Amino acid sequence: MKRACATSIISLLAAVQIAAAFPGWIGTYGIYKKHDDRSNPGQFSTMMNEDYEGLQAAVGIQVNGGNWVEYPMDYSGNIDGNSYWTFTPAFRFPGGSVVNYYFHGYDGQGNHIWDSRAGLNYEFTVSPDPEPYVQQIAADKWVGNVFANGITVSEEYNIWIDFKIKYLGSPMAIGIVWTWNNWQDWRSATAEFEGDLENGFQQWGVDLLPAGIAYSHRSLGFIRWFPEDSTEYMDVTDKRVTIKYAIFYQVGGTWYWDNNGGSDYKIVIGQDEGDPNDTDADGLLDAWEMEHFGDLSQGPDGNPDGDGVIGIPMANMIEFATGNNPNVPNDPMGVRLLWANAYPVPGSSVTLSYVPGNEASPLFGKPVYAHVGKNGWQDVYDTAQLEWNGQTSRYEISITVPGDADELNVVFTDRNGSWDNNNGSDWTIKVNN
Repeated sequence: MKRACATSIISLLAAVQIAAAFPGWIGTYGIYKKHDDRSNPGQFSTMMNEDYEGLQAAVGIQVNGGNWVEYPMDYSGNIDGNSYWTFTPAFRFPGGSVVNYYFHGYDGQGNHIWDSRAGLNYEFTVSPDPEPYVQQIAADKWVGNVFANGITVSEEYNIWIDFKIKYLGSPMAIGIVWTWNNWQDWRSATAEFEGDLENGFQQWGVDLLPAGIAYSHRSLGFIRWFPEDSTEYMDVTDKRVTIKYAIFYQVGGTWYWDNNGGSDYKIVIGQDEGDPNDTDADGLLDAWEMEHFGDLSQGPDGNPDGDGVIGIPMANMIEFATGNNPNVPNDPMGVRLLWANAYPVPGSSVTLSYVPGNEASPLFGKPVYAHVGKNGWQDVYDTAQLEWNGQTSRYEISITVPGDADELNVVFTDRNGSWDNNNGSDWTIKVNN
């Protein structure tokens, strides 16, 4: 009996070893495609001719010749004895981009198999993004009437905005909504038709004559803003007022908007007109926007390459702050701090999303707390312990932006002597004032 039992065990082990042989083939066949050519981004698929616990698959993706990023694939069942794996990116590929990819199978025993078209990789080109139905062309300001008495000066500031629409029928409503105090108060202005453009587009324009009056004192400088012929004024404490606006177009019961990628368009008025290197006052340096986009149309909350994690896109502001290319999807696990909203306003909530990295990190496997300050480490405090988010595999917590913050300063600690201070640089989150 004992001998027979031992023989059965040996036979069972041999059967397991045969069943767990590492795959000798990786690829697709029949109706199954490596990329299914669906709407952007589509689904990547592969198969391997073995199916056992511990077997894994990944797809490596490169966009427009940028860095290769390898993404784990999901086990999606058994097809005719082959393990079936799929991956659908959480981001969109930029319209018109060239995507190269390969597949990688592996297990915990150090075995690897590749499907890379003999090292040439697979490739497809993404369909161009359709031109938006409404899009700003240009905007600016100028001073009209000036009233002065030697001590005070009142200047009428006028604003013009030109934009284009895809003509889909006579507009039911077309123009802008705008604010001078971060949407505490707002007004709308109707646009006027200016002419036909190519490819079925039309140009429309809005003139605010005036948008308001800037009142300055010889000693105090710019101290009051009277919006659009109003006798009610707003006190100005930083010598400038930021006009924010978004463009709307309604046709056939459908509304189309251009709000600068969610961050609104801005025109700064005042004696101190902000950073000359950031003329559109969106927190992104003009030179950086020109380098990566060729113009200043992108906003801080935009995410043209569609990367990030669930609920927290790796927006342009984060790409800018972390030195990444906003047109090439990044592996978010390689970026220790993400945050949303990417360009928060005072008084709003911002979610910090943190991953400590690998075993070499001082906070790996430990409780994590955010150590937060403002404006160069003023009013410093420790948050509650960050909570683990299983969907993103990151630690997260939400904090409130102080009303007088120009920036948030952030590092992480276990409150027991271990710190992650971004390699000595700390993290700085710009605040949208």
